[in-house]
Amino acid sequence: MVGYFIPGVRHFTAIVAGTSKLEYRSFALFAYAGATLWVSTFVFIGYHFGERWPQILGLVEQNLKLISVVLGALVVVYLLFRYFRQRKA
Repeated sequence: MVGYFIPGVRHFTAIVAGTSKLEYRSFALFAYAGATLWVSTFVFIGYHFGERWPQILGLVEQNLKLISVVLGALVVVYLLFRYFRQRKA
């Protein structure tokens, strides 16, 4: 059911269910519930934020840039830490 929200995973859930011999009723229950939740989420977002969507995208873009820079800096610090720790040993 959660697989609908993870890019690429949704396409493989049926294959995994088939190879693991999951019963159709169980698969259908989770697949349809996940699809309903997926569609409901985006209908809710569109209904409540549709008119302000350009503003929201601007905020997301601004914060995404900041988060990307911070995560990049953390990765560099981690790699430098590992490099110097291995070099010391």
